[in-house]
Amino acid sequence: MPELRFTKGDIVASAFVNALDDGRYRGLVLISHGGATQDDARVYRAEPTLDSESEALEQAGALAQHLLKRYEN
Repeated sequence: MPELRFTKGDIVASAFVNALDDGRYRGLVLISHGGATQDDARVYRAEPTLDSESEALEQAGALAQHLLKRYEN
């Protein structure tokens, strides 16, 4: 599964795609802080679901960058 990673300081945003049962794709973003465990990470869902895996990954990447900017402030 393709994944994009973005970092800002000690914050890591991992963007990836989840294939849904109906054949569509949803972009997801996992935000974690350096040294944090998976349990401490937060998951965000991109909306809407899309027909294309590459478009869903692009959408998730945009959401990841947006979230990093929000966490920075």
